[in-house]
Amino acid sequence: MSFEVIALLGFAVVAVVAYLLGSISFAVIFSTAFTKKDVRDEGSGNAGMTNVLRTAGALPGVLTCVGDFGKAALSAVFGMYIAVPYLNTFAPSGMVLLPVYGGIIGAIFCMLGHVFPLFFQFRGGKGIMAAIGAITIIDWRIACILLAVFFIVLIFTKIVSASSIAAAASYPIATFFMSYFVSRELATGNIHIFGLPAWAFETAGAVIMAVITISKHSGNIKRLIRGEEKSLKVKK
Repeated sequence: MSFEVIALLGFAVVAVVAYLLGSISFAVIFSTAFTKKDVRDEGSGNAGMTNVLRTAGALPGVLTCVGDFGKAALSAVFGMYIAVPYLNTFAPSGMVLLPVYGGIIGAIFCMLGHVFPLFFQFRGGKGIMAAIGAITIIDWRIACILLAVFFIVLIFTKIVSASSIAAAASYPIATFFMSYFVSRELATGNIHIFGLPAWAFETAGAVIMAVITISKHSGNIKRLIRGEEKSLKVKK
């Protein structure tokens, strides 16, 4: 059995674990616990931190944020520091599978679980906090760039959706810059799993994650264009 096949099987395990973790909808759990109402039936109908803040209050919103961040971070940790080291025990001499491969797989599938949660009728959130949790583990420098973009846009617009879209759009650009020009290990690594070097694999993953997030904001984009998108207000 070739190492690529072994890696594919290992990544399949990472994908399943990450998807199941992502399917834990903390927005629904905490909104129901605090208000006895499903957040998906309130406000914007989105199972995410912002809607929980608006409809249930600050504490359940913060708990949702921590939960969504944590499940994604755990997915990336599993892929990078548990799955990849194990897979490397099967690697041919002179070939090393870099941790970022496992991190990206964990991030993508945790996001898919968050957006389409198995345990909550496949009605989930938009994936922003899940993305940030995973990106922080994969490369904290990129996470800092995206958070900077998010808060700069939020300061000027007071609109969370606009800030989220801007951060998502910036992700592939920041990833390419950091992985190709800064992290030379990713640009010159000696393994090209599935025909992609590490920098290309990470950038492709960033594009997929950005597309998932922006596509889930299609309604927000239409309201932004019409000037009808609401600014952030937290329920007392």
